[in-house]
Amino acid sequence: SCVFMDAAACKPGPAVIACRMLEDELLLAMRRTGKEYPVAWLESGLHETPQLLHAALMEAIAAYDGRYGVLLLAMGACGNAVDGIGAAHSTLVLPRFQDCIGLLLDEPRASDAFYLTRGWLRGERALPCAYRRARERYGEKTARAVYEIMLRNYAAFSLLDTGAYPLSECRAEPERLAACFDKALTTSRGTLSTLEKLLLGQWDGDAFCTVAPGARFSLLDTLMGGGIHQ
Repeated sequence: SCVFMDAAACKPGPAVIACRMLEDELLLAMRRTGKEYPVAWLESGLHETPQLLHAALMEAIAAYDGRYGVLLLAMGACGNAVDGIGAAHSTLVLPRFQDCIGLLLDEPRASDAFYLTRGWLRGERALPCAYRRARERYGEKTARAVYEIMLRNYAAFSLLDTGAYPLSECRAEPERLAACFDKALTTSRGTLSTLEKLLLGQWDGDAFCTVAPGARFSLLDTLMGGGIHQ
């Protein structure tokens, strides 16, 4: 459920537990800041089942707990999966965003935009793969009807430009989706600012929630404010 990178040979300091959807952006933020910490990657498909994401997050925390004084969670609150999460010996730091897309946005979120990133597109449970499987299983007509209902509140697919890769490398799939479901295809401004602040230890009370060893995240705390929770 999670994949560890360089955990055994890492240097003293924080470790990161990150959603695989943010891989491109986190690796670039590490290069920019010079903070190349050990990373435990959580597969992006876990977002569809918050209970599984919660369990995988607990597993990753347990593996790093006490080995590092601070564990940086590069993810959002994602389906309430962080509610009740804690570590016995390490401080946890979480960006205060509802999901991973919000963490990367550098402009107001549009309620009628379905946001896409390269990391999100390559997941097996992402919309393109899920739609292909639905067509294979149920046929084109039924699959299309189901997904048109799922996407009826969205006017556009929007590629999030975070600067972590050329958008041309991941534009083909969104163009096919937009044409298939008669949606516009737009581009939105992205940012690595939150990830860079997370890595640099710039955890102000408005943008981050910090939980001391022995305490646990409350979902209300992660979304509503506050500093260090004891």
